[in-house]
Amino acid sequence: EDRNADDPDQKLSSKRRARTNGSAAEVSAAWSRALRATLESFPAPPRGDENIRLVDARGDDSEALAASSDGAQCLRLLLRLASRATATAIHVAPKGDSVHVRLRVDGGMVWIAELPNDVYDLVTGLVRTACHMPQAAKTAVLDGHFSSRFPDRRIEYRVSLTPSSQGAKLGVRVREQRGVPTAIEDLGLVGYMRE
Repeated sequence: EDRNADDPDQKLSSKRRARTNGSAAEVSAAWSRALRATLESFPAPPRGDENIRLVDARGDDSEALAASSDGAQCLRLLLRLASRATATAIHVAPKGDSVHVRLRVDGGMVWIAELPNDVYDLVTGLVRTACHMPQAAKTAVLDGHFSSRFPDRRIEYRVSLTPSSQGAKLGVRVREQRGVPTAIEDLGLVGYMRE
């Protein structure tokens, strides 16, 4: 006879048991809170930027960022944060038990948050899928691109996954055209400099 058959804890999977105990939920909530707090520290955009649509490398719209999974939520927050901070790049690098997220803003690297490894794996899986990256050895450098559609603009991203001793580093170059001069008059040069 199985004495543990009536024990409710024995019926739960280990993941669910961890959530019940609160440890996994606390870790998950910590990175999400950190990203949201950083996002809210910036002035609100003229229009809401919550409704981001992912556009894959082939130009097809995707509902992937609308999902409620940790990977989709994290990538959505990182893209919104990069846009609000006018970052030119997002750098995500494994550091043993966690993953460090930094943004390149005005030429400097700014530390943003620490993510659990499992969330990072979900983010890289989502990015790899959006970029249509092939399955490759862990030592291969992979490059790709995707874009996102905000309510008022579209932003292009160039992606590289580079192997390291701790795991693959994710580099995302942000190619936003907002605020980029489109004519020489937009540079604000005085008259004699334009001639």
